Amino acid sequence: MLYKTQSTTPQSTEKIDTATPLQLYTPPRTITLDAATEERIQRQLDRGAFPGPTELLAHALDLLEEEKAAEDWLDRNMDAINADLDESLAQTARGETSSSEESLADLAQHRAARDLNRLI
Repeated sequence: MLYKTQSTTPQSTEKIDTATPLQLYTPPRTITLDAATEERIQRQLDRGAFPGPTELLAHALDLLEEEKAAEDWLDRNMDAINADLDESLAQTARGETSSSEESLADLAQHRAARDLNRLI
């Protein structure tokens, strides 16, 4: 929240109240949507998942931002992922494989460690 700073100016000796937050004004926007999009929005609102179109739009934008973040992560890590895949294929070619039971146990162990790290 923005607050006014307390100051005096040469033209005035009036002090500005520092306890009053500034009111920021954002003009409302008008968006024209095609009929199909209007229907999609209305279906979501009718489901009761969102109290209004603003919340629905905010949720949609959150999902887009999450998707973009995932794409960015994939782009940043593509070389490492490909290197890991190449190494896995090379291990398989050398006969260095695990049984399905061993693989499932390793996966369960990795998931448990990941879930524990999320709690910390």
